[in-house]
Amino acid sequence: LQTLLEPSLATVKLSWLLWLADGENISISENLANLIERLDEALTKHHGQFLRPAQKVLAYAHEMQGKIAFDQLRYTDAIGHFQEMLDLGTELHDPNILALAQIHRADILRKRGRYEASIRLLNAIRPIEDPTSGHIQGIRWQILARTHSGFGYEDAFLDAIDHAEDIATNTKETIDTQYNQFNLVEVLQEKAQGYTMLWQPEKALEIYPRTDQLKPFRPLRELGSYT
Repeated sequence: LQTLLEPSLATVKLSWLLWLADGENISISENLANLIERLDEALTKHHGQFLRPAQKVLAYAHEMQGKIAFDQLRYTDAIGHFQEMLDLGTELHDPNILALAQIHRADILRKRGRYEASIRLLNAIRPIEDPTSGHIQGIRWQILARTHSGFGYEDAFLDAIDHAEDIATNTKETIDTQYNQFNLVEVLQEKAQGYTMLWQPEKALEIYPRTDQLKPFRPLRELGSYT
């Protein structure tokens, strides 16, 4: 079991990228749902030395299902998965899982037009002390920037996106940055989209040549705001 848990965690984390790349293949969601069901059943019946590693896999499986539900605009389902993730993060005392769950919940609040609630939740997330997880704070700043720009707060947007850009510039690529889609190109696209939302498209047009240089070939799905 121990030899299976570590690659299972990596596979679960990468399932979101497979979902994006494979035309939203329904089997990915079904496989995650089956994994969650099997882990829930096993963890209900059996405890022991593999309890916590299995709970960690389960937490990230719920995250991926939540991201897929959010992508399909099924916000109630997404909230349920992110709440499960939050509960498991609390059980594990895992600051990364806790922070990511709260960030996802805040992003849903933003999408549903609840600005104050979203900002309050994002500001309540405690700093991640582990330098290897610094990208999570970058993601938090990025979602803060998205929320501020969507509701017309330019100064707050600029402050948040500058923090995100600074972190992205100094972040090395790992499996966690990949599945969270946090890198300099993503942050620059967020910055350009924010300017567009703030009715300043000329500033967005100054940014896009830089993203073209950093990553010339990007999936069509990533080019929505760019186009």
